[in-house]
Amino acid sequence: MEDKKNFRETLASWAPGPNSLAQVPDDKGNIAGFGRGFWHGLIAPITFTISLFNPNVHVYEVHNNGRAYNFGFLLGVMSSLGGSRGGMSRAHDED
Repeated sequence: MEDKKNFRETLASWAPGPNSLAQVPDDKGNIAGFGRGFWHGLIAPITFTISLFNPNVHVYEVHNNGRAYNFGFLLGVMSSLGGSRGGMSRAHDED
């Protein structure tokens, strides 16, 4: 029983915490929504590579509107990496 509790607490500690800057405008008064989330997701592989060499470049916009931005970002990342369609077409090519 104690092991299960420790395991759950460990898993919970790995989960990201709340974004205290969500719904808070940036210096220009902007809050990123679905469209910017999708765009940031599309360019995430490139942005990540640049961020390895430039500490001023970040992959994710923290001044966002929450769920809509996150959903757009996730769809953008999936689109830029081929999504599930690429895996499906490879599976059918093997037949």
